Amino acid sequence: MNSLKAGRNFAEDISEHYLRRLMGVHPDSRHFRLPVKIHSVENEQLPESFDSREHWPDCPTIKEIRDQGSCGSCWAFGAVEAMSDRVCIHSDANVHFHFSAEDLVSCCSSCGFGCNGGFPGGAWSYWTDIGIVSGGSYNSKQ
Repeated sequence: MNSLKAGRNFAEDISEHYLRRLMGVHPDSRHFRLPVKIHSVENEQLPESFDSREHWPDCPTIKEIRDQGSCGSCWAFGAVEAMSDRVCIHSDANVHFHFSAEDLVSCCSSCGFGCNGGFPGGAWSYWTDIGIVSGGSYNSKQ
């Protein structure tokens, strides 16, 4: 079993103001919510632990950690990473597609404010209504 050891990800001289800028889910995102689906798990046996990397080893995006740089675009990165994973899982690992966070940040005017925060729900609506181009990490040519 793998274990996680949490630690400092940024140098000690990085200001709290800088780190807060990276947390890009806009405070108004609570007004842009998708419909909620409720599932009952009362009678289901849940495993004690679950590692999606082990359950879907042929879906490479599950193992990837993309770098948002100094842009408050976690709302876009989180959305496209989940989309990429879901497409791979749904296709039984036959489709490996990297959705582009840059496309959302640059082109989705209804998703928020680019690097200054956005709406995760808007990203999902944009995908279903408009579509999102492919693209992995910046300059990766994916």
